[in-house]
Amino acid sequence: MAVESITSNDVRYPDLVQGNNLRFVGTPDAVYLPRNATEVADCVKRLVGAKTRFTVRSGGHCYEDHVFNRGVRAVIDLGLLRQVAHDPTTGCIAVDSGQSLWDVYLKLHRGWGVTIPGGSCATVGAGGHIVGGGYGLLSRRNGLTVDHLHGVEVVTADGEIRVVTRDNTGADRDLWWAHTGGGGGNFGVVTRYLLRTPAAPAGTLLPRAPRQVLLHDIVLTWDKLGTDGAQLRTMLRRFSEWCEHNSAHDAGTRNDLFALFRVFPRLDTHARAIHLTTQVAIDDHTPERLRAARDVLKEFLASVLTVGAPTPQTIDAMSPLPWLNATHQLGQGTWDRRADYKSAYHRRLNSDQISALVTVFAAAGKGADGARVSLDTYGGKVNATAKGATATPHRDSVIKAQYFTLWADPAEDEAHIQWLRKAYSQVYAGTGGIPAACNDKPGTVDTDGCFVNYLDADLPAPLGTVPAWWQLYYGDTNFAKLVKVKATFHSGNVFQHAQSIPTSMPKTTGSRPPTRPATG
Repeated sequence: MAVESITSNDVRYPDLVQGNNLRFVGTPDAVYLPRNATEVADCVKRLVGAKTRFTVRSGGHCYEDHVFNRGVRAVIDLGLLRQVAHDPTTGCIAVDSGQSLWDVYLKLHRGWGVTIPGGSCATVGAGGHIVGGGYGLLSRRNGLTVDHLHGVEVVTADGEIRVVTRDNTGADRDLWWAHTGGGGGNFGVVTRYLLRTPAAPAGTLLPRAPRQVLLHDIVLTWDKLGTDGAQLRTMLRRFSEWCEHNSAHDAGTRNDLFALFRVFPRLDTHARAIHLTTQVAIDDHTPERLRAARDVLKEFLASVLTVGAPTPQTIDAMSPLPWLNATHQLGQGTWDRRADYKSAYHRRLNSDQISALVTVFAAAGKGADGARVSLDTYGGKVNATAKGATATPHRDSVIKAQYFTLWADPAEDEAHIQWLRKAYSQVYAGTGGIPAACNDKPGTVDTDGCFVNYLDADLPAPLGTVPAWWQLYYGDTNFAKLVKVKATFHSGNVFQHAQSIPTSMPKTTGSRPPTRPATG
């Protein structure tokens, strides 16, 4: 059966040429909808043979225009690859790359009572999420999703279907390694992920899902924090200190806690300033385990908040939610927005960064509406893995920061993008307006680069006097290995975009390139 091809006269076309970020709408001549790996391979052979510029989409959450831009003439959409099943050949659970995270969680939980430590947004596709590392609310206790990646089924540029695993040697093992954080759109079209925790106890395959969780929310408005920002600065400092002191890989029940500390601009005195969401995972249905979870939550909130903390009695009265129920509550998103994003890994928030963050969010100004920064607890079991063991090098951070802004009117693009750029550059003014690059000396700098799944086209290109995007995403050592893998399997650089892995090492001397246009 021929692969279905969708063109502009098809009723499905408008939904297939845009994703979650409405800033980027493509005009490809065709969108292909393969139903299995063989059909994906047929698409790749045909498009490569015709020298057609093409990209690949799984869930549609690419933060930049790397999938949908005017140069792309064809898109391979993986939305019909949606199976989650046990694979008897490898002894793994196979997850098709077009499957949404919510359906992955649902099927893993219903079928085996297990899960992966992936993201909270329900509509993200597994295809792009996992290859970028995959992290979420269970990462402090279970590591990254790629720490449980046994193998991938991938169609490479020659149209061959390859199954490569951690058990391989030589180039095939390197190709598996490249998919443990090397980012999407680089090495081929992943059609299936083979998931199995290394040395997992018999009968479990993957981490057991929590039986239930304590889910807690606190919202504080700017008028509750005073006019000088001192209380917010104190809370950010205390949050950073808690993360520094409670994020070792063997931190016990503290790694069952995951928190999102979100800060919003001061649009008026009654506007939301802080939204702190906390989840504590609970494995056992016992009074003792529930009491321990409540104690962890009490200790965290008391350590961080200067105002608005709930009483211990309030927390003692909280009823836990079933884990899947809570995951569904947290995962709802929208597809009606324009957006811009930035990121940073932190080993700590230093005083200059905290002061700058409070200053820019308190000042707000034109384009600030819709902006926020989410400071997510990190570390724990994530940091139990060596930097070079996977392509994800960020293995000694304790906070992951995501800066973003959402709006609806295309006429407001410039104002929102410029506001976020300015805020970000001020927070990281001490390191040239961007976080310090990935490095192997955690005591020397407070940041450790940026997250490849939070793509940011503002990050410097090669030929800059500050670290290039690839140094921020991968670090020098891992990037050099990724380039070698790309050259081995894709000498023609078939799979490429504005921040894709090249087939040779770029030059890194010269002047910093100009900032991109606000429209992306």
